Amino acid sequence: MNIIKNIVISDKIVRKNVFEELGAWAINRALMHSSLVIMAELGRFEINCEKFTRAVKRAFDIDLPLIASVKNEKNPFINLISQRKDIRLFEINPIATTGRGWLRPPYYPLF
Repeated sequence: MNIIKNIVISDKIVRKNVFEELGAWAINRALMHSSLVIMAELGRFEINCEKFTRAVKRAFDIDLPLIASVKNEKNPFINLISQRKDIRLFEINPIATTGRGWLRPPYYPLF
């Protein structure tokens, strides 16, 4: 039987085993079988998910193209990512009326 371990952060319930089992597995599989890795919304919920954060760190260390959206937050996990010298950061701000975002300077070419 698989027991779901929950972590409560603010008013959100984080299903830790989803990050630890499925999330870490998906990242490690992508690192072995893909030519590009995409990760979305890395942030505070992953802080206590050691297996998942190790997989994310490994993804950033491997010489493979990677695109990740990272929450604009300060915590040990996000700080490790955002302080890397080998990445480019783009800030995306939501526009309340449309729900879409725009890139804020500095602008960098994607190709």
